[in-house]
Amino acid sequence: MWVRAWFGGGGRPHQRAYTLVDPDPAAGTFAFQFVLHDGLASRWALGARPRDTLEATVRFETQHPSDAGLPVRAGAAPRDVRRVPRGGTAPADRVRAELPELLGPDPASAYVWPACDTATTRALTAYLRKDLGLPKQRVHALGYWRPA
Repeated sequence: MWVRAWFGGGGRPHQRAYTLVDPDPAAGTFAFQFVLHDGLASRWALGARPRDTLEATVRFETQHPSDAGLPVRAGAAPRDVRRVPRGGTAPADRVRAELPELLGPDPASAYVWPACDTATTRALTAYLRKDLGLPKQRVHALGYWRPA
């Protein structure tokens, strides 16, 4: 679970995303951690005191027993969306094993969007670009979080 925190600066708000650490819904508490460097969020964190507030956007999430039945929007043109079941295997290993078949005979014509934790995203991006030969323009990778 993550929040998008908003920080003022330069006349307009800037957002930074943070993964919640030790969320306790019953107590209504959580924490998130800052890496201190020269930036808007770091400056706010350095000056923060107990009970200071911060504007944040929380993405609503619900838990589903399986994501297989969830709707997928892919635009007006027909798309071939293929689900790779989790099945207990490490996600990167499972995706690597299934990708060659999923991409078909011309992998360079595919568009792949790996979006998971940062380390897995980097590993999959390297595999797609170096091993499978996808051009940079056909891969949109985004590491959303770092495991604790």
